[in-house]
Amino acid sequence: MPIAVHKRAYLVITVVLTVGFLCFALVHLNDQRQLDLAKKERELLKIAAILEGRLLPVLERLDSQGKLPAGFSEREKRARINAALQPVLDEFAEGYPLYSLGLYLEDLQVVAVTPFNGSLLGRTLLFDPLRDFELQRVSMPYVENDFTWDGKEQLLLTYPVTLGHVRGHVWINCKARPWDAAVMWPAAERLAVFFICWFLAMILLWHLFRRMETGLRQLVEEWRQSDTLPVRLREYPVLVPLFERLVQLQTAVQAEVATKEKLGREISRLDRLQLVSQMAAGVAHEIRNPMTVVMGFVQMMAQKAEERSKSKFALIMDELKRVNDIISDFLSLARDKELEKGRYSLNDIIQGLYPLIYADTIKQGIDLQVELADQLPAAYLDSKETKQLILNLTRNAIEAMVGRGNLLIRTDREGDRVRLCIADTGCGIPQDILDKVFDPFFTTKAEGTGLGLAVCKSIVERHEGTIEVESSPGKGTVFTIYFQVAGS
Repeated sequence: MPIAVHKRAYLVITVVLTVGFLCFALVHLNDQRQLDLAKKERELLKIAAILEGRLLPVLERLDSQGKLPAGFSEREKRARINAALQPVLDEFAEGYPLYSLGLYLEDLQVVAVTPFNGSLLGRTLLFDPLRDFELQRVSMPYVENDFTWDGKEQLLLTYPVTLGHVRGHVWINCKARPWDAAVMWPAAERLAVFFICWFLAMILLWHLFRRMETGLRQLVEEWRQSDTLPVRLREYPVLVPLFERLVQLQTAVQAEVATKEKLGREISRLDRLQLVSQMAAGVAHEIRNPMTVVMGFVQMMAQKAEERSKSKFALIMDELKRVNDIISDFLSLARDKELEKGRYSLNDIIQGLYPLIYADTIKQGIDLQVELADQLPAAYLDSKETKQLILNLTRNAIEAMVGRGNLLIRTDREGDRVRLCIADTGCGIPQDILDKVFDPFFTTKAEGTGLGLAVCKSIVERHEGTIEVESSPGKGTVFTIYFQVAGS
């Protein structure tokens, strides 16, 4: 049992540590990614602030020159603005080759972009932060991750360009994948470190539990070979209360298992008795009535038969009586059979049966000893069934003694119960079948029906009594029956 607990504990600790390591690694990697993202955002803000400083003089110069003469189209206006801003943007972009830069003004249209792409000029951008600008709200620097433009993933920053008022926005974006690769490679290294730490922790934990298992196995073996606590427990004083509790639990579990096994056997026996009772109720009368007629005709034929044939008729009568006895046993097993109880003394019933029992013992050369208690109180008994109980047990004892032997019948009182003991010095009953002797149809005799002791137990139970058996092979068997004292 301790070994099984040890293995479960190892599995639980392994799962807890593994889940803990994984959660810690995922949280750490996510935090690291957020830190790297914040670092990248600060870098983009720095670039955007520098770019704004480069573009403001150009925008001031354009404002000082005033509006273009009439007749210029919007495209020509954008071309003029682009001609002024694009060289500045291209020169600035040479220092940041990994970034894409651009500028759009109040109308949300692109006026300069690098790397240069003429198709983007005049294009209206609809980034989420630009809606604030469009609605004339305060515009702040804004970073958007996993932004896509022309099918490419981008890390985007928009930065307001202010000249008395917000004139437009600078945008800076870089490809997200190279940046992710730069972030994920260190993350992969950290994950590898986490995995190595986890692997080493598992090896250390396994080694620790293996050492514990070896010691526990030795303690368990000592415990199994002894009814007391192992001497080696002195080396583990912390485990002494645990093993004392284990001993208590083991004893309780063994007692519980024994009780359940006994209860299971009793339920099985009662089920068989119920089946036999149903068979007896349905079949016995149907067989007994025609058999009575047959026995009558056999007796008449035996009286008229010749002398040489009478022995055969006698054999037929003996077998018919045997069948009749079996039917009687079946009827005796019926649990719903009504009892005619009265106040009877076991001593009186035994004294009435004494001549029959004595005759059977003399015939077999067996010594009969009867010990009846003085002033034995009466019990509520069915006289007829109690006689059948005593005769069944005594005849069963006589059959168990081959040659000479001793048969003892004793009565006494034990508290509020009267006790009847019937003991013999016969061959005894093997211990492996002792708990089956009351089962219907269980017998070790070649000519037995296996109903005698089952009938005895059924009679005792209908009287709300108990019957016990003790036996030693080669020494004999003792049946003990308890009945409640009348009025107790």
